[in-house]
Amino acid sequence: MLTIPTYELDDIPMKLDSQGRLQFCEVRQEAVYASFAIGLKANAADDWEIVSLYLGTQELFGDTFRRFAQEIEAAHGFKISDHVGEHIGESLIGAREEAREFAMEW
Repeated sequence: MLTIPTYELDDIPMKLDSQGRLQFCEVRQEAVYASFAIGLKANAADDWEIVSLYLGTQELFGDTFRRFAQEIEAAHGFKISDHVGEHIGESLIGAREEAREFAMEW
């Protein structure tokens, strides 16, 4: 899989649930606005996966990572696919150049 440049999502409405955990919500509800940086790997525009997820500067792991990644994929999957489609060509060129440089060092 190719590494795709980070995809940024800004001003995503979130609120605290009854246990004090952030959850996604509608803009009309009381909300804080969060920004996410999404690390992606892809084989094609329609074949990608989220490999890292940052809420602001905090990297998410475990259940929080899985829960937020699923929400983001459901709500923003088409935008992410467009982003992957825009960048997969340059990622492929970069991977080929890295492989060539690696082979030349041996």
